[in-house]
Amino acid sequence: KRTVITQTQLHSYLMYETIRVSMSRHQTPINLYHLSDDGFIDAADSIIRREVIQCFETIHPSHPDVPTIGFRCAFCKNAAHRAPYSSFRPRSLKTIYRDFLRFKSNHFAQCV
Repeated sequence: KRTVITQTQLHSYLMYETIRVSMSRHQTPINLYHLSDDGFIDAADSIIRREVIQCFETIHPSHPDVPTIGFRCAFCKNAAHRAPYSSFRPRSLKTIYRDFLRFKSNHFAQCV
């Protein structure tokens, strides 16, 4: 039986794999870009993944002993006044791409 996956699932999986490999090498913060993105993912998304958004390890607010993955804007991460949605923590693997799209539409245009 052949499994068909959606573009959203594929984007989430590629982001997850990039994060998993990079975090295992203790490279934090990291960007989401991977060489396989070129020609496979929309060019604008690829640029944002390479230059704008970073992944970092953070502590879950209700479970301080559980590290989680967060995402943030590389340009305004240290700014005193950040545009809305400058950082986020996806609730699950399935929501990574949806949160990325929300970041792109809600934050990117208003950033520093």
